[in-house]
Amino acid sequence: MGAKRAKPRWAGVRGLAALVRCVPLVGKISRRLGLQGKLIVCFMMLLIAALGGSHYMFMNESRRMLLHSMTQRATSLAQTLAMASRIPIDTGDVRELARMAREFVKNDDIVNVAFSVFDHYFWDGRATSLAEQAKGPMANPIEMASTHEAVVAMLSAIEGYRRAFRRVYGDGRVDIDLVTDAIAAYETTRLSGGSAYDRFNAGDAAALSEDAREGLQIFFGRGRCNGCHLGPTFTDARFHNVGVGYDPRPGPPASGFADPGRYAMTHEPADIGAFKTPTLRDLGRRAPYMHDGSVATLADAVMSYVRIRANPWLDPLMEEVEIGPFDVPPLVAFLGSLDGTGYEDAAPRSFPE
Repeated sequence: MGAKRAKPRWAGVRGLAALVRCVPLVGKISRRLGLQGKLIVCFMMLLIAALGGSHYMFMNESRRMLLHSMTQRATSLAQTLAMASRIPIDTGDVRELARMAREFVKNDDIVNVAFSVFDHYFWDGRATSLAEQAKGPMANPIEMASTHEAVVAMLSAIEGYRRAFRRVYGDGRVDIDLVTDAIAAYETTRLSGGSAYDRFNAGDAAALSEDAREGLQIFFGRGRCNGCHLGPTFTDARFHNVGVGYDPRPGPPASGFADPGRYAMTHEPADIGAFKTPTLRDLGRRAPYMHDGSVATLADAVMSYVRIRANPWLDPLMEEVEIGPFDVPPLVAFLGSLDGTGYEDAAPRSFPE
């Protein structure tokens, strides 16, 4: 069994967070390993980015081309997106690739994921822990285009990482479970707070504009938005069919949705077209919107609840929503007041060797 494994330290373990931040090194190691090595070395940055947790900027064309050469899919990610990708599904891609890549091209973010009420991750809830959420994309040809074995081999070959794993987990062993535990620990440090709404709640009446205060009343009142977006994280972490993506067509019941949502996991008819409720924190920084990235602006996203697409599996909560086009501006103002701070980070000054 080896040395006893230390219990995971989920929130704010500086050494572990530093370990994860240090992984995306594209330096002398990647030059020795070639293209595949560069992909492996990049996997942490790409992984956290694809899952909505990267604060690193994937703007450099050469780095984007590394992924493109393996998957024919390039993406640009920035810290200002509040840990989420802004790229919607490319409907021009091969249909199968689009299906496989759906959660990659428009992911839900991980801001405040440390306070998740239920352990369901991804839009369809396929992962039941943060660590499990981190594991799948590494071997997905549409995302990391690597293997768990290659990831472990790369990290194990670097003494600095073995030393870091030993310091955090009690021995120098590196395996895929410890790697994903490290990623999950880092993700729980991405916290957002101090928004205008938070300041208003703390007693600063001037923190919200008049429009935002009106939007607050609609949100918690006749809009019934807090039926799903509740609590300090503004999500119930449950699955709801809100009509987005419904396009009736001949075929099996779920064929009305290009992505069946939670139904793909449970095969329960009630879950057809149901997706996990995303947090509304930092929503203003995460366009486009919805699970498929099909809505370009926040105003259009709110309007989709004015013109809800009725379907046989629509969540009953949608019938309680009472808003009109005139409610869109104040609701957008209120949602903008949920943009906070705290998840920002800085790239490490040095890397393990």
